Amino acid sequence: MKFSILLLFTLLLAGAISDLCATALVPPNIPEFKLMYDYSRREDISTPGSRLEHNIAPYMLNTTGLKNAVAARQERLNAEKVLLYLFPSVDFRAAEYSRGRDYKSARGGFIAAPSEKIYILTDYFLDEKLAKDPDYTGHKWRGFAGEVENAFIFYGGHRVEIMAGRFSSNWGPEGESLILSSTARPMDAVSARLKWGRLFFSSQFGQLQRFASPDSIGAFDNRYFSAHRLDIRLSNNFNVGLFESAIYGGKGRNFEISYINPLMFFHSIQLNDNVDDNTLFGADFTYFIRNRHKIYGQLLIDDYQIDHKESSDNEPNEIGILLGFHSLNIFNFLDLKGEYLRINNRVYNQFLSRNRYVNRGELIGNNFGPDGDRWSLSAEKWLQSENRVSFGVSYRRKGEGRYNDKWRAPWLFSGSDYDEPFPTGVVEKKFAAEFGFEGYPNKYIFVDANAGIEHIVNFAHMENDDRTNPFISIRLSFLLGATVRVQ
Repeated sequence: MKFSILLLFTLLLAGAISDLCATALVPPNIPEFKLMYDYSRREDISTPGSRLEHNIAPYMLNTTGLKNAVAARQERLNAEKVLLYLFPSVDFRAAEYSRGRDYKSARGGFIAAPSEKIYILTDYFLDEKLAKDPDYTGHKWRGFAGEVENAFIFYGGHRVEIMAGRFSSNWGPEGESLILSSTARPMDAVSARLKWGRLFFSSQFGQLQRFASPDSIGAFDNRYFSAHRLDIRLSNNFNVGLFESAIYGGKGRNFEISYINPLMFFHSIQLNDNVDDNTLFGADFTYFIRNRHKIYGQLLIDDYQIDHKESSDNEPNEIGILLGFHSLNIFNFLDLKGEYLRINNRVYNQFLSRNRYVNRGELIGNNFGPDGDRWSLSAEKWLQSENRVSFGVSYRRKGEGRYNDKWRAPWLFSGSDYDEPFPTGVVEKKFAAEFGFEGYPNKYIFVDANAGIEHIVNFAHMENDDRTNPFISIRLSFLLGATVRVQ
């Protein structure tokens, strides 16, 4: 009831507010801003220019022509004004085999630009749905999870950019990367980027959520994250990225200069120091054709067996693969997108739980998780730059492996003939077809609505439990903001 009153008050007040401000740099994990990133990636295909920089989010978004309340003004914030914002939201989902339920949330904060090169954002968050997530590890208050989700300061120079604080990131050609994804929880970190001709170098290091030791009181395993990435523009239409990351820690362990040094090879540090850290590396590419088509791919290597000399070399390869395309204006009407994702079992996992590729209850990499694959195809129609209708189909297989499973190594006891199926265990198979709308019916309202049907074989990995499941989901947010003069 109280939340309904807040929504009504927001609608009434929004009509009276005219001094709203566009934002130039916003986190990619916020649902109300994700559409802006999707449109930016679409513009990359048709408009060459900043393609190399746009492999690393967050980045400056072009808000020209946007009319939603977040981007209602063309001029940027200046040293005299601060933008205050509030997004009350409701998430509703109903399906055949689950009771319909709505979850409330509220997001608010401020944005400031004290100079042309400095940008500050703070984002406070209350969410009822997050509090029901069994992987959520934070505090709960009256059925809500609450925290400061993003809080950072950004310096943007001509060649060098630096970001410090808590923020979400994305490394790769699409929004759900294998190495560092926009679906991950924001990280307390420092990020630096260097633009140098055809090269774009990025580095990020941060502190992850500590893990309590089960066999001691008051002792924690400190956990840290380091990653670096080099993007190379081989031609105007072809970009390649190389990346590496490491998770390390332990009781009493602190930041290590060797892992902060962006010019070091993290895997060689682990080998030479003889420590059980978790390193991942890989590459991705983006190829543009005639400013209408984009082909992209990403390869993640968690562990790959080169030698076959001893029993430990029989461990299955732990890799992830992402391949896709995005074509504009097919028949001068629709955009077409297709993607294949595969993540082998045990990717993101490790025998030391502190080295798992996770932060604050969520994967740092792709949230699809290990032990499965997914095909997807969708057709989209953009209604200007702020509204999108779509139809999509997908087919996915998911095995029983999870990133947080207790580590087991059956290949050590099976001789040289160990073979593991993909996916493992009882495989859940899901075919889905859905219609969707995402956008701003007016500048104060954001809607993300989907309706469709799922056919699931071996539901929840139970053999012969097959279900056909129609569903509908709606996210409704109200965008409220006002600029306040501070000078």
